[in-house]
Amino acid sequence: MKRLLITALITLSMGFATSCMKGKQNPIGGKYTGPRAEVAMHYALEEYGRQTAKANDMQFLIAGDTTDDKGITYCLTFRTQQTMRLEKGRLFATRQVQDFLTMLQACPEVKTFNAFVKKQQMAQIENVGYKIVFWDDSTKRVQKPYIAQILFSNKTFYFYRTDPKTQKLELIFKEAYVDALHNLSHFLALEAT
Repeated sequence: MKRLLITALITLSMGFATSCMKGKQNPIGGKYTGPRAEVAMHYALEEYGRQTAKANDMQFLIAGDTTDDKGITYCLTFRTQQTMRLEKGRLFATRQVQDFLTMLQACPEVKTFNAFVKKQQMAQIENVGYKIVFWDDSTKRVQKPYIAQILFSNKTFYFYRTDPKTQKLELIFKEAYVDALHNLSHFLALEAT
C-alpha cells in the first residue's frame, strides 16, 4: 500500500511538473509530446541549443518559454559561469538572438510547425525569447559589476544585476532589438577598421 501511494504521488508530481512547463518540455528528461510537427520543432531547437551552448561555454537548460510573454513561440535558456560587463553582454546577446532568429527562419522543422499551426511561414522576432543566466559553481548569481541575467522578450533586451543584499535581480538596462542591431553593426564596423 505504501509503495502504491508513493508511486501515485511521484506520478502526480511528474504530471503536474510537466503540465506547468511551457513549450512541452518534459523536465524529467523524457520525450516531447504533441503533434509530430511540434515535437520535431522542439528537437531541432534543443539540438541548436546544445550546439550554441558548446560553442559559447554555456550550459543549455531548456527549449521552451521561460519568459512571461505569452507571444513567445521559440525560446532557449542557458546558464553560464562566465562574467560579463554590460557592454560585452549587449553585444553577446544581440549576436545570440540574431543567430537564433536566422536559424529559426532557415529550419525546415520550424517551417513545418508554422504551417501546421497556420502561422506565417517564417519565424518573426516578435515570437523569439532568449535567456542567459549567470551563476557561479554554487548556483549563486554573479555579483556586481557583472550582469546576472540577460532576457530577450517582446523585441527587447533586458539586462539585470544582482542586488548584493537581497540577491534579487535589478533591471539596469533595457534596449530594443533594432537599437541593439544598430549598436552591433557600429561595433563590427569599428572592429573591422
